[in-house]
Amino acid sequence: MIRNNALRLLSRWGVKSSSEPHESSNVTPHDPTATPIVVLGFARTGTTTIQSKLAKDLGYNYCFEPFSSKGASHADVPDVNHWFMGNPPEHQRARLSRSTGCALAPDAITDPDWKASLRSILREQVSTIHDIYGWNCVWKEIRLVPTLPSIMSAYDSLARPAKYVGVIGNPLGCTYAYYRLLALGNSPGLNGLHPESIWTYRKAVYKSQGFESDLFDIHPQSAAEDLIIASLADQEFLRSMAQQFPTSVFLTQLSELSGLAARLSGQKSPTANKPVPLPNRTPKWAGDPWFHKLVIDRLAPNVLDALSARWGYPELVQGPTTKRAWWTSALNSTIGGL
Repeated sequence: MIRNNALRLLSRWGVKSSSEPHESSNVTPHDPTATPIVVLGFARTGTTTIQSKLAKDLGYNYCFEPFSSKGASHADVPDVNHWFMGNPPEHQRARLSRSTGCALAPDAITDPDWKASLRSILREQVSTIHDIYGWNCVWKEIRLVPTLPSIMSAYDSLARPAKYVGVIGNPLGCTYAYYRLLALGNSPGLNGLHPESIWTYRKAVYKSQGFESDLFDIHPQSAAEDLIIASLADQEFLRSMAQQFPTSVFLTQLSELSGLAARLSGQKSPTANKPVPLPNRTPKWAGDPWFHKLVIDRLAPNVLDALSARWGYPELVQGPTTKRAWWTSALNSTIGGL
């Protein structure tokens, strides 16, 4: 507690987050004929921005992360995060990753009772979301990328067609967010945040579904490497799903947001607002020399190769640095454990 309070106090001068507000909206009249939309992607790939902008472009309501540990804060939405954790702590892994499968991928579980229970929970959660926000709703999650096949099954069981948006983004965006929150060392950072061994669980989930990737041969040796490989695996999985289901699973990234509503609807909705393209900004991690020194320059060669093969080599963008970035590096070099 003392350490966390100290982190909070000191981080007031650290690099601030530029994330969109974490909120939901239920002001649009419900349309029982609408096609629901699910947005999935790794943390800090732009899922929140895409959810809110897409909902406004289509004239939809939106529900922010109903499977999170704070999912119950949505009126009448049950808290099912104890089963659908994207990165469970070590002491909970045994109940979520068993010899019969992983909770994050219900359809691949071989234990019939556990499989039926999780599929029922997932179906009821999806149904409840739309009972509250209507079928003209966009909901998004960063935990459920591996769960996409089971989410599709849930909508099939409800006899409702849905469309799915897989968000692709440079994994260094998420890594930088953890760096900003002093969460890349051996100890948790702000709010107890830490990657733990996220890749261990992600790999188990994907293997349970028969998904194969050369990323499985990489064994991360740091929190930053765990995040990067887990994010790359999520993106590979989303690409494979988009190839299998080209009419219902769509890939996008923030730079493509202005045309996303038209892609999903096939043609521009007459009630949709005119989409506004997002400015092309240099990501904060690219211009932070201390982040490059403390994190990027320490990546193992095979991790850096995997990242570079998909996103290009992470060159440092020269430009003015800020006191905020310097202070964040000082905190990470001392109490952050880097």
